[in-house]
Amino acid sequence: GFDTINTDGSGNAPVNTTLPVAVAAGNVITATATDPANNTSEFSNAVTVTVAAVTVSGTIFEDVNYGGGVGRNLAAAQAAGGAFTLPRNGVTVELYDAGGNYISNTTTAGAGAYSFSGLTPANYTVRVVNSTVSSTRVGGNGTERGVQTFRIDGVSEAAGTGANKVGGEQPVSIDAPANGGADTLATLQAPAGQYTQSIVTVNASAGNVSGVDFGFNFDTIVNTNNAAQGSLRQFLLNANLLTDNAALAQTGRTAGQENSIFMIPGASDPLGRPQDPNYTASPLSYTVSPTSVLPTITDPVALDGTTQPDFAGTPIIVLDGNDLAADGLLVSATAGGSKIRGLVIRDFGNHGIEIQAGSNGNLIAGNYVGRLTVAGTDAGAGEANGVHGVYI
Repeated sequence: GFDTINTDGSGNAPVNTTLPVAVAAGNVITATATDPANNTSEFSNAVTVTVAAVTVSGTIFEDVNYGGGVGRNLAAAQAAGGAFTLPRNGVTVELYDAGGNYISNTTTAGAGAYSFSGLTPANYTVRVVNSTVSSTRVGGNGTERGVQTFRIDGVSEAAGTGANKVGGEQPVSIDAPANGGADTLATLQAPAGQYTQSIVTVNASAGNVSGVDFGFNFDTIVNTNNAAQGSLRQFLLNANLLTDNAALAQTGRTAGQENSIFMIPGASDPLGRPQDPNYTASPLSYTVSPTSVLPTITDPVALDGTTQPDFAGTPIIVLDGNDLAADGLLVSATAGGSKIRGLVIRDFGNHGIEIQAGSNGNLIAGNYVGRLTVAGTDAGAGEANGVHGVYI
């Protein structure tokens, strides 16, 4: 393409123009001068076309008072967050190109913010390493593990897609480890039971992209796994560790106590997530089968199966010990005031629920404890707890 610029009476001309066609980076631009007699000069110095670098940035936050359902953005989380400081520093964020190749990483600092600058305009994928997200709550020490409750919508995604990714891209999986420096996204996603849970692709081809935010919560149960991120076991570990329950006001839940938020996806998950492998449609149930003793409850908690979205009046969360030589749930003397509700608890070698001496003010309600199905019918002698249903 070309453009014509006329000189003034002194033969001067400011060269400030927009070419009529797009010029790709790496092309060169030159110019000649033509007098009224159509005599032309030599070509000017060639100038290589460059493009302005772009920046991709965002914030990582903890939605402390998330109460279930569709995830919410930073502004909504802060509105419900009370006195908690939600942005999280020290989080590792990774950047990949459109082909899933690793570019670099950075760490959030200064109100949970991160940025990748000096980038060539293009599409990029941003990833948060979940194991580096810690809680703002009292007791948090980095061993707690949360799940994603929000991310922004990515390129070509329908509005609200990111807010539906509660538990990440694959709630049944754990998040992949941090990139070793040469891993692609495909490499990190390949092992069974592992995925890059918190990723989003953004379009930075036309300029800077800001607000690439991700939210996390530490009370949400999104799978029936024995252990690790998003499991019942991990919730109990988190709840024992994070002790400032009085400051909590989880949306739609009783304030001043720590409530479990069951969000395990079934076949008709309202958020459109892939169903959990231990979901059964008929009779409706989600079965957790611990392979080792669950953590003793040492800090007051409300372990509440009725928070599962498709709960309809009778327990559908099954805690099945498969003859495990242990209590199903053990409430210690320091966890008085706990609540256990809406669970089927069966087939443990010891008691279904044990309340230790000195643990007072506990509520056990709406559970099927013993040789029972989710329908409340007899599951057979083989599903009975070994000693008592509830032992106080």
